Amino acid sequence: MSKKGDFQVRKQLRERAAGLRGAAKEEGSYVVAATAVLSECVGVVDEALGAVRTSSSAGEKVFPLHLLGDLLDHTPLALCPAVVDYIESHEAALRRCLDVIP
Repeated sequence: MSKKGDFQVRKQLRERAAGLRGAAKEEGSYVVAATAVLSECVGVVDEALGAVRTSSSAGEKVFPLHLLGDLLDHTPLALCPAVVDYIESHEAALRRCLDVIP
């Protein structure tokens, strides 16, 4: 079972990530701003992933995966490589999260 605050975190992440779409269409400083927002969003995922322990519930282990899904759904393709890089560099930890899914 996921924690009560998880829905709020996901909602906030989706709202922040939604701003990436408009910012990525612009040039110059807007792209820099979008990259900064993306870094904040990835930080939220990283925090959730760091909170997963071997004794965590299935809901807690799946939560970082939900956040990544939300982030990828709302991230423009131009910025997706940064998310993919994060996934690749945290592959072992994410695999442990995937192991709870039947």
